[in-house]
Parts: sequence; structure tokens; C-alpha cells
Amino acid sequence: MGLGIAAKLLQSPNEDPALVAAPAAPAPPPGAESPRAPAPPAIAALSTPPDPNLLQQPAVQRYLARQARSERLHAWFADPAGAGISAGEAWQLIEELEREQAVLGVQALALKLAWLREQEADPERFAARAEALREEYAQRAAASEAQRAPTNTPAYADYKTREAAILAEAKQRSFSSEAQRSAWLREQLQAAREQAYGQSPQ
Repeated sequence: MGLGIAAKLLQSPNEDPALVAAPAAPAPPPGAESPRAPAPPAIAALSTPPDPNLLQQPAVQRYLARQARSERLHAWFADPAGAGISAGEAWQLIEELEREQAVLGVQALALKLAWLREQEADPERFAARAEALREEYAQRAAASEAQRAPTNTPAYADYKTREAAILAEAKQRSFSSEAQRSAWLREQLQAAREQAYGQSPQ
């Protein structure tokens, strides 16, 4: 706790400028009943009993379940050995959070890459598995984008023509690794989408 906050909390009411400056309420005339001040909003809210069925509502149950999974996953990343769950269970928690859309695809990918870094000590194996994960999510994003895009437009037809040519060229090219092939395909397909739909490559 900062010294400023502590000093404010320990300050005497007579030292509070707001309290010192506040004018005193006028005294009621003799024989008149003193007006009863309304209860503060916070106290009034506490006087309303909570709905006993609130925690049983499906939406609340789903929220609490997501929170519990997030806390268990956070505990695993903070201390994999002492979290009380295995690495496989941690991966499953990421999958569940993604399936329920509690995290975005890019967030799930980041979590999986962090999980992989915890599990894979060999740099080359980590790089290969990480690239495979990135390619998987890039393909998901492309498929989602294709579903949203109209399929009866000249731009879509142009893109499919470019896509077929790129895939055919990939079969003829020689790549040193699958990771290099995936990276080349990703770049070429992205450029094709930008050209077909009239966007300038970044």
C-alpha cells in the first residue's frame, strides 16, 4: 500500500477538506420530526436478497466453468510441475477454451506455442512443430475467409485460378523442408488473395 493511500485512509475526518468544507445541515424546528435520510445505494442494494437460482442458470454455469478452466491453465503455465494437471490436460484446456470461443484463434495459437515451448526442448523439433501449428491456423483462417467471401464473383473466380496455379507450381518446385514449402505457399496464396480482391500487398 502506498504511503499516500495509507495517509488518506488514516486521515482524521476533521482533516478532510471535503468534510471540513461541507456545511452543517440546518436543525429542524422545535416539535418537528427529523427527516429520515435515504439509505445509501450500496446499502439499499444489499437489502435486496440475491436470486437463489442465479448460479444454476446455464449461462452462469458456462461462465464459471470457463473461469475455472482459465485459472487451471494459468496455474499450469506458472508452475507445470505443481499445477496438479498434466501437459495433456493443459492442451485439452486450450482446446476447450477455443471451442467455446472464450479465446480467439490467434490467442489459442499463442497458447499452444507457449505450451509447445514448455514441452519441446530440442530447438529444431520445436521450430518444425511450431511451423506446423502456424500453417494449420493459417489454413483455418483462409478457409474461414473463403466461406465469408461470395463465390459467384469475378474476384473469387480469379483467386481460384491463381490458387490452382500456385498449387501446381508448388508440386514442381523443390523445397529443403516442409516448413519452407508451407511458408512459400502461405506467402503466395496471401498475395493471390490480395491481387484477386484488389488489395495491395503489405
